[in-house]
Amino acid sequence: MTSEETGVIFSEMVSEFGNVLKNSLRKSDIIIQWRQNLFFVVMPLLSADHISSVTERIMETWKESGYNERIEVKHTVSTSISPVLAREQKERVKFS
Repeated sequence: MTSEETGVIFSEMVSEFGNVLKNSLRKSDIIIQWRQNLFFVVMPLLSADHISSVTERIMETWKESGYNERIEVKHTVSTSISPVLAREQKERVKFS
């Protein structure tokens, strides 16, 4: 998150973005606030096909909050599959 805002107003907006994340994601997803203006989100078992729709839903909800005019949210999406999950998927395919 980047903004010219500082102090209480910026803190309020960061808190609101945290609420947007919490309300847009599943209870099993993990949200970590890293520094004041950086969030790290882990979404276990989310398929690569659904990443775009989740990101769009979060950004649309942020836009509807009205804060988007005062603070810019930049995001990067990175994906990886854990070795355990990859092995389980291969085993499922074998037995299907």
